[in-house]
Amino acid sequence: MQEAWWRGLPVCAFGSSPALQERLAALVIAGRKRATVWDGREPNPTLPGMRWVVTVLERPVAVIDTALAAAAPDHVRAEEAEARAVLAERG
Repeated sequence: MQEAWWRGLPVCAFGSSPALQERLAALVIAGRKRATVWDGREPNPTLPGMRWVVTVLERPVAVIDTALAAAAPDHVRAEEAEARAVLAERG
């Protein structure tokens, strides 16, 4: 049997919990989630034209294409950090 063509692609999961991964992957599959933001703590490895395997609990559910890779403005990063802090406080 031939190995799946996507096995050599980089892998990503959206969301920090299994439930959130499921919801966000469903939005990707439905075509409603079409963008994401890199957190900026590490260099962004994404280049236009790259393909990624989207996983939920390490199970592949979709393959996506990168159309554009750009740094988020500082105010977006600050808002993301603030939102994460609020969510962390809520537990």
